[in-house]
Amino acid sequence: MITVENISLDFAGNTILDNISLQIKNSDRIGLIGNNGAGKTSFLRILSDTIKPTSGSINMRKNTKIGYLSQEVYIAPNIQLKSLVIGKDKKLINLENKILDIATSLEDVHLSEKKQNLVLKELGELHEKLELSEIHNKEILAEKILKGLGFQSSDFTRNISEFSGGWRMRAELSRLLVMNPDILLLDEPTNHLDLPSIIWLEKFLKTTNCIIVLVSHDKEFIDRIINRTFEVARGKIKDFSGNYSKYIEYREKEITLQVKEKKKQDKYVKNSKDLINKFRYKKNKAAFAQTLIRRLEKIEKIDIDTFDVSKISFNFPPASHCGQIVFKSDGLKKSFDDNIVFEGVHLDIYKGEKIAFVGKNGCGKTTLTKVISGELSFEGEAKLGEKVEINYFAQNQNELLDGESTVLSLLESKAPRKSQGELRGLLGAFLFSGDDVFKKVKVLSGGEKARLALCSLLLIPGNLLILDEPTNHLDMFAKDILKYALKQYNGTIILVSHDRAFLTGLADRVIEFDDGIVREFPGDIDIYLNQKSQKNKAVRTDKKNEKKNQIGKQSFKQKKKIDKSIRYLKKQNEKIELEISKIESNIETLKIVLENRNNQEHIDYEQFNELNNQLNLAISNWENIQTELTEEINNRNNLN
Repeated sequence: MITVENISLDFAGNTILDNISLQIKNSDRIGLIGNNGAGKTSFLRILSDTIKPTSGSINMRKNTKIGYLSQEVYIAPNIQLKSLVIGKDKKLINLENKILDIATSLEDVHLSEKKQNLVLKELGELHEKLELSEIHNKEILAEKILKGLGFQSSDFTRNISEFSGGWRMRAELSRLLVMNPDILLLDEPTNHLDLPSIIWLEKFLKTTNCIIVLVSHDKEFIDRIINRTFEVARGKIKDFSGNYSKYIEYREKEITLQVKEKKKQDKYVKNSKDLINKFRYKKNKAAFAQTLIRRLEKIEKIDIDTFDVSKISFNFPPASHCGQIVFKSDGLKKSFDDNIVFEGVHLDIYKGEKIAFVGKNGCGKTTLTKVISGELSFEGEAKLGEKVEINYFAQNQNELLDGESTVLSLLESKAPRKSQGELRGLLGAFLFSGDDVFKKVKVLSGGEKARLALCSLLLIPGNLLILDEPTNHLDMFAKDILKYALKQYNGTIILVSHDRAFLTGLADRVIEFDDGIVREFPGDIDIYLNQKSQKNKAVRTDKKNEKKNQIGKQSFKQKKKIDKSIRYLKKQNEKIELEISKIESNIETLKIVLENRNNQEHIDYEQFNELNNQLNLAISNWENIQTELTEEINNRNNLN
């Protein structure tokens, strides 16, 4: 049990947390939600005793073991990965030193047989103690966790200095899971994880018995783990029993009720003020008016909560015209020296498609996006379609922003023809208002930089959006708004993401990268994950596939051919329906003339007959297209 008593936290004159009191039970798995900067990380740091509150206290059982994963991790560079994860206590170190000393003493050639037997017996007892110390079980657990989070066996003996920041974060997370703490505090644990690792971590956390307090912007991940929700907003914490989705439903109902009660209160106040103004100066009614005044003074004003406080609102510019084939590759291969990232890739991307690239980190997702954008050389055949213009959002887009520029000057450099007023209006939609636009980029938070990078993307015309992990550092509300904007976008999208909730209903095709092999899964991320869980066989886009994979590839080509035919027929259908509408309008106009004619007027009956002939022909063509369209749609369904 953890008891939080009246804690407050002030920083640089600002109140981050204001007089918070609550209790956390042993069975709690808590999700901290709220906008970036609301105080979620500060609350975790207070729980972990990393910082002290300005006032108030945290009470918990003595010797409570706390594991805290912060967003920034420092690990001594010269320690080996497995040694870091397993960890060592003083008793264990002493035990291993004794074993080493005895093993060294056995090398003495002058040691008597009796003494040798005694030393061997002691050595056996020490090894037995070592086994009983659970180090062996801990080692097995460490290897299981490391592999679950994406490490290879060959990584276990590598020094931490050899790993990137993202992999060091995984190493620290592994260490905390092996430690088996009483309280596990996780600040954005999925930020540096790929989809397979996220799914593995989700399953692992469900089996743990410790208290979990979790900050995450991954809706699917947080929803599956937590049973209690803390919303951090305006210095307060609102407590709700249930996961994130249930909390959203509850808050929507709560705000609806607040709006209803506020209307009733406003009506009561208005009526009371009208009566006060009517009676306050009348002798026989003045006392009644004073009673109403006192009642109004005691009324506790109902405030309507601002549930979605982000208010980011934007749409991507309409896509410029390009050919039907956006990108085409045949036998595409990419390697770095002897390391083959992928090979034999046959991938066609068509105008208007929304495609998700998924798979483990390091399997080639970003590499292929860079091949498509022309940043990397390759082997095999690959080319962009006619008039394809690419807008590329890199995984490290935040780091690519000029830190010395101000928010406004950065946009001015990207769109010199736009006025300051236009740019400030756009920045306002991304929550940069007032003097915020004059801040230097280097002082912005990760979330602010992510919003600014997305904002600058709107200033560049194009028809192919390549977004590599665009949701990193965005809160849940901002991700929802980005997702809506992408769904409305009429161009082509290639999206690299590990966020299941973000991809659901957005991507209509999934491309999986797995150890040099690229496979296609039609449908969105939910269909893909369902197929993976059932271990259904996917169609490889590799020319070296076996015969049934060749059949699958042929089926894919047939689908694409049929899809193209369906798009063409739909366009023809729209043209004919428009033509029919115009002919019918002309006929109606001519009918009005006939009905209102004078006997002396000359009527061109040939024109009337000609219009009817045109209408009959157009309707006949429309019926033929409907037949063809139905046939092609049935053919497409039969291939699924």
